[in-house]
Amino acid sequence: MTDDTCQHELVAWVASNGRLPSTTKNPARAEETRLSHQLFRLRRTYRNGVAKLHHLELLLSIPGYLEGQDRYDAELRTAELRAHHDAAEAAKALARQARSSATARWDASFVELQQWVASSGAVPRRRTGDAQEYKVANWLNIQRTHARKETLAAGREAKLRTIPGALETEQTSASQQRIADVAAFQSKHGRLPSTV
Repeated sequence: MTDDTCQHELVAWVASNGRLPSTTKNPARAEETRLSHQLFRLRRTYRNGVAKLHHLELLLSIPGYLEGQDRYDAELRTAELRAHHDAAEAAKALARQARSSATARWDASFVELQQWVASSGAVPRRRTGDAQEYKVANWLNIQRTHARKETLAAGREAKLRTIPGALETEQTSASQQRIADVAAFQSKHGRLPSTV
């Protein structure tokens, strides 16, 4: 049974009978006993201080259940929990907004990289006098770092791989060239080059 169903049943029962349900052994009043047990569980969570927001709202909605100081305390606790709940929801909304704006910024930077490569025919370099090229190259360097550390999202890495050389650094290219030169020397001379 959901809390909403229980709330409606308890409120309706109290309104029609003019009193709170009580536990009885009379089988003809089994519904009243069930509602009494439900109310007891709610009362116990409230008295133990572990009642959730919807439990407190349910207890406050039952006519005649909480009166005087108990009602004031429950209303105060409900207001505290509501404020906490609202703050948590606001934080979740901000996090979703931040994720979506971060994604939009990443996508915009990727478009800038595509435009740079399309206009220049090469990936941007950080050692340049062009401020725009430096900006795009710096962003690309950060993406390379994330890719190397395996913290770049797979979808983003796949997008970057569509641009030749985007995830390769000059050092990687130079290292690969040296390896290719050594392999060519070995196949030609049958030995590794010496340093002497």
